[in-house]
Amino acid sequence: MNKAMLKIIILSAISALALMSGCLYDPPSGTVVITEKVVCQFDEYRTIPTIGSAVVADDFKEKLMSALERQHFKLEDVQTITMVSGAYKVSKPSTAPHDWVITGTVSISRQDDPNGPVTSASPFINVFDQSLRAAKSRPVRANLNTEGVALVNRALAGLLEGMDPRLIITMNSSSIVPPPSTADPLEFKWLAEVTFQAVVKVGQGTK
Repeated sequence: MNKAMLKIIILSAISALALMSGCLYDPPSGTVVITEKVVCQFDEYRTIPTIGSAVVADDFKEKLMSALERQHFKLEDVQTITMVSGAYKVSKPSTAPHDWVITGTVSISRQDDPNGPVTSASPFINVFDQSLRAAKSRPVRANLNTEGVALVNRALAGLLEGMDPRLIITMNSSSIVPPPSTADPLEFKWLAEVTFQAVVKVGQGTK
């Protein structure tokens, strides 16, 4: 086997290991990009034609620290951390014989101290004529609002300062077709996913 072929095989093996570990290695710049996901679940049961529910996302620090520990990094090795995408999915749509179509918004606010003040809500995700059955088959890439993304990124940046951000995600519908009623209730589980990436500097003594 010639040296060129051996080099290709070794590089391919390194790339495969990087993907399996949840990291993307970038040897030229000496950095590693770690990707993690935070998932929140709304449990809905509605007999009126509106939805107004909230869920808390407070495991950003836990997800980041666990990912760093798996790759033998420390918090001080992280250069930047940002949100890269959002998605939503329906895990258990109503057992009604018909589909439901929802239009509405998801807003986000921050309350690091459960007993402290809550920041003003920022628009986060726009939902337009979303079929619940269609959202069950696969995650739907969210139509994100820049204000909400900026709030998430400020919270993520706080992780680098030792903070433990706590975000409140609120779902509100402006239209549900057909309208839910006592005789025809709407019941489903709605999963909201926030994916973020941490850029880690590979230095002396690290992986």
